[in-house]
Amino acid sequence: MNDHTHDASHSKESLWQMILAPDGVAAFNRYRQETDYVWLDLSGLDFRNCDLTGINFSHASLNHCCLDRAELAEARLVFTHLLAASCVETSFYQASLEEAEFKGSVLTGARFAAASLLGANLSEVDATQADFTDADLTNARFHKALLADADFTNANLRHTDFTGADMVWAHVEEAQVDETTRWGKRSFEEEIPEAAKAESERSV
Repeated sequence: MNDHTHDASHSKESLWQMILAPDGVAAFNRYRQETDYVWLDLSGLDFRNCDLTGINFSHASLNHCCLDRAELAEARLVFTHLLAASCVETSFYQASLEEAEFKGSVLTGARFAAASLLGANLSEVDATQADFTDADLTNARFHKALLADADFTNANLRHTDFTGADMVWAHVEEAQVDETTRWGKRSFEEEIPEAAKAESERSV
């Protein structure tokens, strides 16, 4: 995939109308397959409250889009750029978000349960009260993110980097962690998962 190759056969507005039409997700996914998933610019579009279940937004720019309360369960957003996007209470349940770029986005109350975020960049996001239960966050980056009251129950946090993140009251006690997990600021030392402490002690 050449990120410098862009699709010019449809305007941004026409693609937006395609997606929002009845059976629009299926039509858009066929279009993406027919155009060999060439890099697509959908930046700045408004998808708030839309049902986009199963949509394929891989290799696309959704920078500055509004996806508030949209449904993207089982969607594909591999290598997708969502810089400074608004995803308030958006559902990414079981979505494929490998290497996605969320830097600077608002993800308050967003649901990433059982999603795959391998290598995703979530630096400087506001993910207050976001749900990452059962998510795979291997090699994900949360540099300087706001993660107050975010839920990481049973999430895979191996090689996950929270450097500089505000994790006060984040729920990580039952997360899958080891010595490769890099922690941000937490409220109490004893809240660091026992599994992480044990791994650290064994590595000494």
